Amino acid sequence: LVDCAAYAVRAAEEEARVRASDVVDLSADAGDVVDAVIAFVLVLCGESGAGKSTLSAKLVATGRWAAANQDTISNGKRGSRQQCIRAAKRALEEGKHVVIDRCGLSVQQREDFVALAKTATPPCALHSIWFNQPISVYAKRAAARVNHPGGVQGEFALRVVQRQHRQKDNAPPTKDEGFVVVRRCKFQDQVDAATVVYKNLPAANISCVFPKPVRSAKKSADEVEDVDEDMVDDEGDDEGDDDFGSG
Repeated sequence: LVDCAAYAVRAAEEEARVRASDVVDLSADAGDVVDAVIAFVLVLCGESGAGKSTLSAKLVATGRWAAANQDTISNGKRGSRQQCIRAAKRALEEGKHVVIDRCGLSVQQREDFVALAKTATPPCALHSIWFNQPISVYAKRAAARVNHPGGVQGEFALRVVQRQHRQKDNAPPTKDEGFVVVRRCKFQDQVDAATVVYKNLPAANISCVFPKPVRSAKKSADEVEDVDEDMVDDEGDDEGDDDFGSG
């Protein structure tokens, strides 16, 4: 059984630590202190069924967060990684925190979003949640889903989750990539505590500015191949907000 009082204390302490580490003093002089909350980019990492989209939906419901979910990014249908990047960039420019709701199981799957956070002015607070419960838990959740936007449910979901879990380039998020905070969640109460922290984060009050891209007449090879690459690496990328996503 979870000690609710102790759980609440841990969540409050964690929230205070996060807020203290990511509030920037932009005071013009010693007598005029203005606290600016910089935008967060929260990269979720975990197989289908981990509960990423359930957590993401709770953050979006606060009105202070936007989500980049590849399963629904194209008018409610599956899209590309590039669409997720563009959506995240727009939200940051509008002064919102952004949660990246994709599998993010490898450095390569995360690198574009890490780069986005780093190239912003001011740089975003780059955090990650690593969903690390037993793979059998995620497979069971994914299989039990219905009407999943990416079609990852039933027997097909079992195969997808196992394939995701066995990819050779899988690697947990680390501070070496540029993450300021990586939260490893091995138990559901840790996921719940992390959700409370980010739900209670105050709104960003500084919008991000990005360098103007260099336009090219031809699409790069990366852009042309992006959709196929993501279908291989991130197939069945994200959970829908269903009863099984948070359990």
